[in-house]
Amino acid sequence: MAKKKKFYICFYDEAFHDRKITESKEKGQMNIEQKENGDNFFTAKIIFLEHQHEKYIRLFNEFENQAKEILGIDSSAMFKGTTINKPNFKNGVSSFNEKTLEIYNNFFDLIDNNWIFQISVMNKLEHVINSIFSNSSISLIADEQAFRYSLSKFLNHYRNEELISVLFDSDSTISDIYNCIMNLLDDVENNISGIKRKEKEERAIREIRTILSNSLLNLKSKEKYEWDYSHSLNGLVFLLEEKKIKIKSVNLIIDREERTEAVAKRFFNFKSVKSVKSKDCSGVRIADIFSNFVGRFVKAIEDEYLEDWDNPDTKAKLAERRILNTEWFNLTNEQFDLYVKIANVFYDRKDIFWTVQTGLYWGHFGVFISLLYYFLTYDNFDEYQSYSYEEHREQFNLFCLQREEQMHQR
Repeated sequence: MAKKKKFYICFYDEAFHDRKITESKEKGQMNIEQKENGDNFFTAKIIFLEHQHEKYIRLFNEFENQAKEILGIDSSAMFKGTTINKPNFKNGVSSFNEKTLEIYNNFFDLIDNNWIFQISVMNKLEHVINSIFSNSSISLIADEQAFRYSLSKFLNHYRNEELISVLFDSDSTISDIYNCIMNLLDDVENNISGIKRKEKEERAIREIRTILSNSLLNLKSKEKYEWDYSHSLNGLVFLLEEKKIKIKSVNLIIDREERTEAVAKRFFNFKSVKSVKSKDCSGVRIADIFSNFVGRFVKAIEDEYLEDWDNPDTKAKLAERRILNTEWFNLTNEQFDLYVKIANVFYDRKDIFWTVQTGLYWGHFGVFISLLYYFLTYDNFDEYQSYSYEEHREQFNLFCLQREEQMHQR
């Protein structure tokens, strides 16, 4: 007897989405630096077996109705990830009010072992850098991926107004771009020289400079950089292949976005591709809540670590570390338990490599995952409470640095 074919439904939504990256009206800044935007583009893909998905849609609808009751909003209104007010994320779960805490507890309770999901993250400046360097031949003395990671990390951290203006000027020459990057490398190295905790960074700067000096560079800047929608869709394909799910067996349902739909139909062989309004599709709203939760959490971390290299005060305080403040660790038992719950959602899938997709530079998303996993190092809340908030701050910073090193070695 022939084996019955399995079919799947994948719900897909995006957060912190910019169709193009440009220089904003305030020269020397990107449009992604505006208050409500962020450095990263997020997508969530939620995959169910076709014959099971109605059960999970029903459970989600019950959750959604309960969330509206908790918030006291009209039952006919749409509940989305952005319905939760932004200040709730200021210090992670620590700043969740009681209603937000209850809603996200209920949401993550929905996720069981039948859920297949992927969170995809792409750093927007890395996308710009990839475009500018796309026709360059990197020196054979270098590991190209390691070089691109180091360059993206450096430029994300130390970008200044001059760099942005050069990268977003279509008249910039190869020399303009090269000299701007080299000057920034020199400036940063001169300022961090002699700071012990920056010694590794100094070595990385020297390596970037050496590689750039020995590469065949054909650098091309633009006034705007169109987003690459294939990156996230490729990530979905990698996950399906890892799970041994045939692409032809997957019905892809996307929140209304013509460009994603066009790329999915043209370059990928899904069983079907459909673009819908999120108000008409509960499954897309599941993906919306998940992608917005991760995106807004990472944005809060991003804001915490933010430095302005054009600000003299930044250079004056380089010896001071930029790490999460103690309020992130000022938790109630219920808040601690939510961290553990979310961490286990990811930890249970740690052996599914493509549960998470990033570019070469994972940036503050890596801090987010490390923060979740940090709470798994404690057996219970009593053990967690045996340390002060300042001790947690220090221990987490070390834990985060160790995980970043492990990820880089992968």
